[in-house]
Amino acid sequence: MERSEGKKNSNILWVKADPPNATPDERRKALRALSGAITHTLRNFGDVKLRCFGNACIGKAAKALARARGMIGVEGFDLYFTIGYIEAEMGGETKKGLCFFGFTSETDPKQLLDTK
Repeated sequence: MERSEGKKNSNILWVKADPPNATPDERRKALRALSGAITHTLRNFGDVKLRCFGNACIGKAAKALARARGMIGVEGFDLYFTIGYIEAEMGGETKKGLCFFGFTSETDPKQLLDTK
């Protein structure tokens, strides 16, 4: 699947923490945008992977998944997720984080076994 810029679409979303000086309205907008991205990815791929490094990102991802569950539930699907531990090389050092694996009630279980 290709986007107009030539970049491949992916079911992996990197969650970014809000800046410390963000207003409550900016935080709500960012949470809504992440929830919408999760819902869009679920519609297109059937599953989503949210990669989080840091406490603020993990909390934001959990809130966005709860909100996305309501958004996808309107369409007759149910959203399930599981959590995995991840390590990634960033800036020459190894960072540890969590990855939320989200999928719908319509996702083929064989598809979930092929996660990397």
